[in-house]
Amino acid sequence: MAFVLSTSLLVLRTTSVRKHNLLQEELHADAFGNNSVFYSLPEYKLLEVDIFSEANGLGTDPSGLGETPDLTRDGQNHQIKRVENRNTTHTMACPGNALEALLVFTLIREDLLDLHLLSIDFPVERVFIIQNGAKSEAVQRVLNKYQGCNTKSQQGSCGNPYICNFVVLSGEENIGYAGSFNVGIKAMLKDNIQNAIFSGDDTRFVPGRLKAAKGILGNENACIFHFEGYSSFGITLNAVRLIGPMDENFWPAYCEDCDYWYRAQLAGCRLFYRGGYVPEGSTPDSRNNSFIEHGDVKHKTVSGSSTLRSDPHVSKLVTNTLHASRGRFAYLKRKWGFDTCGLYHKVLNQWRDEDEILNAMSYLELLKHGGNWASPYNDSRTGIRHWIQEDSRSIDAVSSRAVNSQWAPTHYVWQANDYEKLNAVREHEGDDT
Repeated sequence: MAFVLSTSLLVLRTTSVRKHNLLQEELHADAFGNNSVFYSLPEYKLLEVDIFSEANGLGTDPSGLGETPDLTRDGQNHQIKRVENRNTTHTMACPGNALEALLVFTLIREDLLDLHLLSIDFPVERVFIIQNGAKSEAVQRVLNKYQGCNTKSQQGSCGNPYICNFVVLSGEENIGYAGSFNVGIKAMLKDNIQNAIFSGDDTRFVPGRLKAAKGILGNENACIFHFEGYSSFGITLNAVRLIGPMDENFWPAYCEDCDYWYRAQLAGCRLFYRGGYVPEGSTPDSRNNSFIEHGDVKHKTVSGSSTLRSDPHVSKLVTNTLHASRGRFAYLKRKWGFDTCGLYHKVLNQWRDEDEILNAMSYLELLKHGGNWASPYNDSRTGIRHWIQEDSRSIDAVSSRAVNSQWAPTHYVWQANDYEKLNAVREHEGDDT
């Protein structure tokens, strides 16, 4: 159920953003100029920890487990045809106006991954595939289809020439959604990527809207850009510096978005919300301003996470996190003193006729809605970027990871020394807050 926050309940300082039209001009094949060439890594593996297992770093939908797929088979075929009509060999450099990076989480649905990559219709300097778990032969075939997307070597075919460079971040263990995000921000830190979009593989970009999203990322002053909740969102490197990594105690998924949003409030971040967002479905007005189509093309009439339907083991892990005294909501209360999801959903899900940027809520505003603690675990020695890394196998541990300790990885992706790299990030002038 969507919660609507009235102005009588909450006064937010707002800055209106002009409404971005759905119909953007199609980028032609000759848009690939010779403005910018950079190094690329055909295979990019993070070896500090084992990253991933048999479950998935699946995205969290703000409505809980609900989503209403909206892509028809005709739309799917049109999207494939639209891309196959392009030149499939890299012969030119990536243009200077390209999106810096797109990071895609995937597990077992190679068909959805392929559709997501085919939907890219604006140049992207680097597309990172964060492969959560061992690659099946079917997934590997999809990855092989795009390995020729490389502006430096220009060898082999490329499944979508709008992808300037294709990078695979892979591992054998499951690190969940938060861990997958942390793999992504490590890549941002390593390559000094200032702006990036993160998406799940069960999303597809609406034609012309990736270009619009890139324009918003480059021109609007905000930390995080909720194009479709946390199913598809943009983030700046400075936001990562302010908010830090996602909390990997939320494993394998759900509530890490509520935690991250609340930390963004405490960090003083401005957040972008798209107009017309509907959390549990879509309406004509909503579709007119949407950036992505979200859901499973194989189950158009069934709501729910694509990954949950595709893997009963993942579904069981997520169900486990609902444990009343040790699960995800119990951990949220342990960390912040209240359930931050309620406030997050109220703000995210309220109807907006136009795109909007909201300033961070003040401490008094947060206090009014249950936010009594300004520090995690009510410990003033702990900054908002930090979270405890305890032995989740302990019978006293309280977290999503703890109730799934039999299957959760023993190591965290984000380590103490990673904060040193984070601290080295310099604030960009006029950025985010």
